[in-house]
Amino acid sequence: MERKYKPDPLIITLIAFEILLVCLYIGNWAIGRPYTKFNHLTDLDGEASICCWFSVVQLSLVAMITSVIAYARFDRKNLISWTIIGIPVIFFLLSMDEHIQIHEWLGVKSDIFLKGGSRLNTPYRKTGIWAFLIGIPFMALFLTYIYLLKKYVGNIFNFRIFTFGILIFLGGAMTHDMFNNIYPNTNTLGGIIIISLEEFLEMFGITIILAGMLDTLNSILQYQRNEIKSASPQKSEHLLQDDLKK
Repeated sequence: MERKYKPDPLIITLIAFEILLVCLYIGNWAIGRPYTKFNHLTDLDGEASICCWFSVVQLSLVAMITSVIAYARFDRKNLISWTIIGIPVIFFLLSMDEHIQIHEWLGVKSDIFLKGGSRLNTPYRKTGIWAFLIGIPFMALFLTYIYLLKKYVGNIFNFRIFTFGILIFLGGAMTHDMFNNIYPNTNTLGGIIIISLEEFLEMFGITIILAGMLDTLNSILQYQRNEIKSASPQKSEHLLQDDLKK
């Protein structure tokens, strides 16, 4: 019988906070953005905003939790288990990119493939063509990588929740690059809606991933507790000591 997923209170709190950030951004725009400091803090598209740091913390949490899961499931003799290490590494790099904007820098460099080396006279004057050169290939490779993990070691992750979160997260980023060129001005209603949709989908996607990882981690811990309880008293003591050493 399939175990039913019960949302963690932390996940519900995070989603509520994400909705609040979007409401503050839209509300601040609606009243004319009167306070400079508040504008910076609530700017969903800014790199010194609450939203940016919130996403960095979220991705870092996913990286840390997946590191624990990878360690718990790692087996040196199983070559497939070595691929698990890539999951926390990817999310750690994504958390870095959220703040230092590696993909934006690569996007600027990719302008050399455009006529005249500039995006200004193209339909992609705001975001460039990085989504086609980097974004879509990364999405395809990442999803293939996740599928291979499920195929060979499907018991490691709550696969459906994890994959759903990945699709939302990457879909949000793609939404930005598809429509931000149509509404490049963030002072218009169209621009505000596009940015709000992109950032909410990215934050919500990370939260869904985090939910899947927390659920998986809880399953691993519960399994270990059951193993200890079902063992003899002497064996239980040895298992507890082994866990402490780890």
